[in-house]
This record gives sequence, structure tokens and C-alpha cells, in this order.
Amino acid sequence: MSGMDNTSYTVRTYTGGAGAEFMLDSDYVVIYKNTGLLGAYLPTPRVGRRIWVVNASSSGVNIISQSQLDGIPGAAVSPTAWAHFICDGVNWFTMGMA
Repeated sequence: MSGMDNTSYTVRTYTGGAGAEFMLDSDYVVIYKNTGLLGAYLPTPRVGRRIWVVNASSSGVNIISQSQLDGIPGAAVSPTAWAHFICDGVNWFTMGMA
């Protein structure tokens, strides 16, 4: 173990269809391979929480916040390849996206 290993961080792949999907509090990286347009909800806000999202789907993924995203309540973003988010406890911030 390197000292940076944390088994509470998980990498999960979603392979379902269209609709809604809710990220888990234990998710660290979520890879979306959905077969239809998907609304993926960020997990419960927590100070210092980070999450990486990979869009490996040709159908598209909308990342949605039930609290605030970049200062806008209920906002959504649609990364074409990936997105990285961090939380201050209330607001999710998009740190990078492609």
C-alpha cells in the first residue's frame, strides 16, 4: 500500500439504459456505458468530496446536481468524454470537463 490507497473509493461502471441513475456516496470514479440518454445525479454534498465521471457512451450523459452545481440550483452539465467535480459541502464545482 502506498499510503494513498483508500479502499472506500470505488470505481463503478454503469451499463444500464436511458433514465435516471444516482451516484453512490462511495463512488469515486463512475464510468457510464449507458444505451440511452441518461440523467446521472451527483451524490449527497459533503465537504471535500471529489468525483470523476467518464462518459464512454454514445447516447449521452447529463450530470445533474440535486443541490447546486457551479452556483446554480439543480444545474446540469453534459460532458462528451469526462468531468471532475469537487464539493464544498453545499455546492458542487466542475473542476474540468471535456
